[in-house]
Amino acid sequence: MDCQAFILLLFYLSLQYTYSSSHTVDYSPSDHSYSNLLVSISPDLPSADSDTILENVQDWITQGSQVLNKATNGWAFIKSVKILIPSTWEDVANVQESIHEIHEDAELRVELDNSIYRNSPFTFQTGGCGEPGEYIQASGEFFTSYNSSEAAFGPLGQVFVHEWAKFRYGVFEEYGYPGDPLYPMFYYKQTWSNNSQSNKLTPNFCTNVEPEGYWEDTVTGGFCNFDDLTGLPDGNCMFVATGPASLTSSILAIPYLSGNLNFCDESEDLLHQHDIPTKHNAKCAGQSVFSVIQQHQDFTGYTPQSNERDTTPQFTIIRSSAVQPIVMVLDFSGSMEEFNRAGRLKQAVKRFLQNDIENGVPLGIVRFSSKEETYIVEEIVPVTDQSRNDTITKVETLEVHGGTCSGVGLLKGLEALTNYNVTTGGVIIFLSDGEFSCPGGGPNIAGVMDEVLNQNVRVVTIALGPSADFDIEDLAFRTDGHSFFVPDNSGPGYINNALTGALDYQPGASKLDIEVILLQNTYVNKTLISEHVIIDQYSGRDVMINIDFDSTVDVTIEMDLRGQVDTSRFTDQIGVFSLTLSSVVSGDYSINITGDGVISFVTLVVKSKAPVGTLPITTKCWTSIGEEDLDLSGAEPGKVFVVAKVMQGYSPVIGADVRAVIEHEINSLPIELVLKDTGMEPDGIKDDGIYSRYFTQFLTNVEDMRYTLSCKVVGNANTMVHEGSPNNSKQIKSLPSTPTARTPSCCGSTALREESILVPTGLFSRTSSRLMISIKSTIGVGDNLYPPTTIGDLNLGNMDFSEDSFNITFTSPGETLDIGKISEYQIFFSTNRSVLTGPLEPGLPNLYQINSEYLACDCNFDPVPAEVLVQLTLKLTMFKEEKQFYFIVQTINHRGRKSQSNVAGIYMTRRTPKPIISTTRTSTTTTTTTITTTTTITS
Repeated sequence: MDCQAFILLLFYLSLQYTYSSSHTVDYSPSDHSYSNLLVSISPDLPSADSDTILENVQDWITQGSQVLNKATNGWAFIKSVKILIPSTWEDVANVQESIHEIHEDAELRVELDNSIYRNSPFTFQTGGCGEPGEYIQASGEFFTSYNSSEAAFGPLGQVFVHEWAKFRYGVFEEYGYPGDPLYPMFYYKQTWSNNSQSNKLTPNFCTNVEPEGYWEDTVTGGFCNFDDLTGLPDGNCMFVATGPASLTSSILAIPYLSGNLNFCDESEDLLHQHDIPTKHNAKCAGQSVFSVIQQHQDFTGYTPQSNERDTTPQFTIIRSSAVQPIVMVLDFSGSMEEFNRAGRLKQAVKRFLQNDIENGVPLGIVRFSSKEETYIVEEIVPVTDQSRNDTITKVETLEVHGGTCSGVGLLKGLEALTNYNVTTGGVIIFLSDGEFSCPGGGPNIAGVMDEVLNQNVRVVTIALGPSADFDIEDLAFRTDGHSFFVPDNSGPGYINNALTGALDYQPGASKLDIEVILLQNTYVNKTLISEHVIIDQYSGRDVMINIDFDSTVDVTIEMDLRGQVDTSRFTDQIGVFSLTLSSVVSGDYSINITGDGVISFVTLVVKSKAPVGTLPITTKCWTSIGEEDLDLSGAEPGKVFVVAKVMQGYSPVIGADVRAVIEHEINSLPIELVLKDTGMEPDGIKDDGIYSRYFTQFLTNVEDMRYTLSCKVVGNANTMVHEGSPNNSKQIKSLPSTPTARTPSCCGSTALREESILVPTGLFSRTSSRLMISIKSTIGVGDNLYPPTTIGDLNLGNMDFSEDSFNITFTSPGETLDIGKISEYQIFFSTNRSVLTGPLEPGLPNLYQINSEYLACDCNFDPVPAEVLVQLTLKLTMFKEEKQFYFIVQTINHRGRKSQSNVAGIYMTRRTPKPIISTTRTSTTTTTTTITTTTTITS
């Protein structure tokens, strides 16, 4: 087996063992169908458009199901779909009430248009090859102007499958983007004959035959210009394919071309081009799209089937229910006496009832310990001012003793929901501190899992302390809930945050009314606490300050948010100080807390909504493994990275300082990761408002461990809202067949272009709620788990024949993935691309290594820390003109682990290609004929 085949084999294996998804769409292997695909309509879309949107959503998916069946040779289609409409859409007929579905559950979301994608459908992908996307998004205008959408994007069933394949199977685009440094619109296709290379300027599409079409400057509408620095057409030049009829693959390359109904594969008729510079080739190691799809678990046992069947989905329209009932299933076993867990739990329930849950939300309480001491404390009733106090009193009288009959407690929670006439749906908050132990008999969590699933209950799990049963995370994962971890000896913020996490599953409100966390900090053993709170232009309405104390001393609180210093005394010692202000003007304010002695624990939380008519800046933080455990065993240990999404409404926020804060019980010092939006792995696209970083600093030689995760975002002078491009400018795209400002196709390697509108945010701060990371045993795994991360942005350019130089740039990886500093890097090149796919060892035929003789700068090959840009200037005279050269970087860490970069090519030409008039473009609305150009260069 050669080296490339071995690498691909490992790649296949990694796909098979790392696939995971929390999406709720069901796949049936018996008829290869998808059921319960959830589509959700944003509450921000007006009900006046409801009929049009619903009709055309159904038509889009129906067309898509038919094309999916054809593209997979009769293997897969969409059988049933649920469409969740906002509660404000009251005039829609034949609607059922939702069970527990919310907008954020949906696999396909219909929203107001995103600033960088506008009305182009897109798939939000944060993972690598073979890993499912987060969701598909389309704009309301895409459906209200449905005929125009087809004119822009082509056959809409093909457009749907283009997105579905990225979302479900983890494949990527197979076309280039004008001006993109990594996935360009054009490349020089190299062929060899008699030891002589020929280079043809070619549109960057992975198709089974060479596409016909025309070039166009999207700014002038005329001939394209060339960029002397790259030897390629400039960033305004795009190629629009018009044929030929024999072009039948790939949907991931040209979905707008009618009759292009296939994925590329390894067959002669649909042969994949593994060596062209597309995003899919870069992400998937040159594999064909259908090869990756066939590795997905949905295609186990794949063989072509008959295409002759009805692929029309069944649609059910459901409306968001007003509220979801909540049952708190609380552990009061004997171990809850340790570390004052029961006392902290009672205080957290009190705070939850007094400050967080709204009137009208149905709430019940279950206590569990031993089997005979597990019962419903309070049946589910809608919360009122009176019931809050009654519930608090009942919980405060509960005592701790007995075992941990977790399964019995869950069954009582289901019983409470049934008693409230909710036989399907609802939310359970399940809190426990210990492993299963049920004297007298009773099921564990696994033993009641089917009953919980059959009742369609969503479970939010809270592990209180390090000994809580690790099965509870699986309970959250299987029911599409969340997992939280509350360390012992932690302040009230951890458990408070976990309880309020259950409120995420109430029906969503308009983005205009989202409440954001401006500040959340916990302080331990302090006498004086001084904090600054920034009220920015995107906050200031309904400002809420909660200060949660767990102490034995009285305190004085001073704050100036009213424009004057207000002083308050808080003498409850254990309790919550709350203040709500309807409006606070923008500014930098202070909150000072002074204790009469040492304050044991204080959690300060400041929340706010945006001013009326203004969309807020929000942040959401999660990990690549979700509610699953990270498994580090085996030859290919799992990886986890943290992702933060920072948006102002529907527009990305770029240039922010984003940090993940990760904590555990053994070490009181938090781990802080600076998340990056640079496009370097694991980040996918530069400057799209998605920040990420690998987490590798977990403890070694310990048993299964839980960590808490939160993210903090700070805006500074370099932070901008990315509002896309002006509406009067033509957008650069490859997906739509007709470029307009309303239908861009973003993004290749970067979301930022020269004409992008950037609006300063000013200073601001945001904090995300705490979640949990669960890592399985690290005993015996060693400290050499990972090599440096893959360099994905190797780029060549800035050819300057007058200065005899060109540049090579890349972002340095780390010693361990993207952390630390590598030991060395080596740069190799060849005139034959295939040479770079094998072992990279100096001295191999037609493989050359860059050394100091090639340098045309005061620079060297010294390694630099991760995320630092490396830029070297090389001598052009060291390379023959009119030849194409391919480069690759190999990085090595101190333990000898190696990684390789993407392959980048550069055609050494000082000639500006002469345009050849070869294609006519005739407008369908006028009799005007536009002559455009194509160019061929060989040498």
